[in-house]
Amino acid sequence: MKKYIIAALLLGSMEINAYAETDTTLQYHFSNSLINSIRNCYKYNEEFTKINPDLADMDATCQRINIRINGIQADNLCHATITHKTQNMGKTTYKCKLNRSQRGELYNAIMTRSSEPITSTFTVLEEYEDENGNIYREPTLKTMTDSLINITIEKLKQNACEAKYEEPNEKDQKQFAEYILTFSDNFQKKLQTCTPAQEYIRTPYLTKPIKIIGKEANSCVIDSSAFIYHIPMTEIYKLTNYDQLSVFATDPQIAQYVPSPELRYTLFALESCFNEEEYTSPTNTQMINAIQMTKQTQSYNQDHNCVLKYREEVSRPDYYEEYETVCVFSDSEIADLISPYQKVLDTSSRQKPSVGAEKASLNLYKILNKKGYCKLNNL
Repeated sequence: MKKYIIAALLLGSMEINAYAETDTTLQYHFSNSLINSIRNCYKYNEEFTKINPDLADMDATCQRINIRINGIQADNLCHATITHKTQNMGKTTYKCKLNRSQRGELYNAIMTRSSEPITSTFTVLEEYEDENGNIYREPTLKTMTDSLINITIEKLKQNACEAKYEEPNEKDQKQFAEYILTFSDNFQKKLQTCTPAQEYIRTPYLTKPIKIIGKEANSCVIDSSAFIYHIPMTEIYKLTNYDQLSVFATDPQIAQYVPSPELRYTLFALESCFNEEEYTSPTNTQMINAIQMTKQTQSYNQDHNCVLKYREEVSRPDYYEEYETVCVFSDSEIADLISPYQKVLDTSSRQKPSVGAEKASLNLYKILNKKGYCKLNNL
């Protein structure tokens, strides 16, 4: 007998890994219309990734998530359809039927608005396949440590939904690529006159909006987070999608790289300093067409000081850049810095930080930087 694996539902497979400013900030943003529809099962349709643009590129997978509430049906259950498309992994359609209690549980989880991890044990109806290909469901206890919303979605995924997966074909992949890469008509109009505006682009490489800053001399200044562009106005007509923008990024005379250290491992780097151990984080490598960007965090003790190094390497055709943000401070300060996050250290993976570890790392770097301990070097 082998376990029958179902593709993950909607947000169930997505780990929260964006920095949260407070304990009550959710990675997922629910519109008032969607919340009202979930609570009352009113008919409603929404592209969830439009109001959650960071989810469109979660885990380096371009995604498009659509939620359709179909209303109360003859079985007195609330029917909903969730479509989850990815650029290279096809489409999964989830058919869900929620009773009043399940709707209420989901609504309460949304309104709680907490990303703090909790541990819960609950019963799910796992699907199994026997040697003859027969599929059946069996009650199974499952223990899960995650945010309340993720736990609630996992319960609904297992107990109230069925999934159907479709392989991507060439036409679907082409249409999806056009969807995630093409600027909206309004944004393109703003580009032609270099009028200030912003738009999220849904790729695995950008989690912040592309901003039109405005004209400077005979160029249009555009901020894509990774690069600041000075595109000649005579060339701006060529810019209609992200691929074309990345072509401009290969030219260091037009596109200036903006150093942005990988902060999410800071807590673990400080812990290693405290233990007088050397630390090297996993390497984060991103490719944007012909451009490769690599980031890594390191730490070690030197003469009773903790040395943190956030390394960044940018490789463009015929052009290479290397940056290092270095923070140096007395190791006597580390205990006070990390003591509020001992519980996070005890529960978070060093290879894939939890939301609590990422939030702690961001806060710790802000403290170090505010004290003047950190300096950017162009190597």
